[in-house]
This record gives sequence, structure tokens and C-alpha cells, in this order.
Amino acid sequence: EVKTTLLQAYENQEYAFDRLVEKLEVRRDASRNPLFDALFAMQDNTTSGGWNLVEEEVTPLEIEFPVAKFDLSIEAVVNKVGIVFSLEYASQLFDRTTAQRMGDHWLKLLREIAFGMELTIGAIEMISEPEREELHRFNRTEVPLDIEKTAADWFEEQVAERPEATA
Repeated sequence: EVKTTLLQAYENQEYAFDRLVEKLEVRRDASRNPLFDALFAMQDNTTSGGWNLVEEEVTPLEIEFPVAKFDLSIEAVVNKVGIVFSLEYASQLFDRTTAQRMGDHWLKLLREIAFGMELTIGAIEMISEPEREELHRFNRTEVPLDIEKTAADWFEEQVAERPEATA
């Protein structure tokens, strides 16, 4: 089933993006991508053998763009040494700390998959143990409850404590 779906997708890989958007009748907005806000791209540079111009080594130039093309994008570049990931985000939507945390979660997820081949999808962890403990600490909101009081008693108590507050 996966093979059939992929073969059908490959048949349509040359379909013009503008024609797709037009056919879907998506409302256009110059500040947004019409179909998606997040992107994952994977580049395989293992077969290129690198560039060699008259025995001079050429390396790719890292360029920082002042504007993110998508709300969030992750690029994976496979080379002969391994995989290099880059994360690009819209700073109007995410701050650096949030983007760093998303990157950390992505790497943890990849490690879990790579080293836990026997794990089921439900057992794969995306957050670290310290984060999990922090979430449990944030969610500790238990309050002792006097089961002898009625809802009216609780309401009257609140009125007495905060007479000027909106009910």
C-alpha cells in the first residue's frame, strides 16, 4: 500500500505548485504560504562527491536569511560524515528558547528511534527526564477538599473573601 501510494505521488511530483494552489481555490496572502506553514526538507549530498574545481576544494557557504520562509522548517543534509540538521523559525512566532527546545526534542526523538528499534510508537519519548519532572511539578495542583461543604457553601465563602470580584 505504501509502495503504491509513493509511486502515485512520484507520478505527480512535477505538478506545478501554482496550478495546485489555483485548483484548490486557496485564498492567497502574500505574507503566508498558501498550503503549509511547516516544512521538512532532506538533501542527499552523499553521491555528489563534493565539488572540485581544478583540485581546489569548495565548501558550501552558510548564509543567514533575515526572514524565515515558513513558520518552522527543518532541513536535513546527508553527507559522507552523517546528517546535519538546521532549524529555521519565524521569530515573530517563536523565541530562541522555544526553537532550541523544539530542536532538542527533534534530536531526542531521532535518538529514540535510532537506538530503540524495538520500541513501539507509543513508547518513544520526545522530552527529557528533567522536562518530564518539571511538567509533573507544574501539574501538581491538588488541593484538599472539604467534602462536607456544598457548592452554595463554597460560593458564600468566596463572596466573603472577595466581595468586589465578579462571580
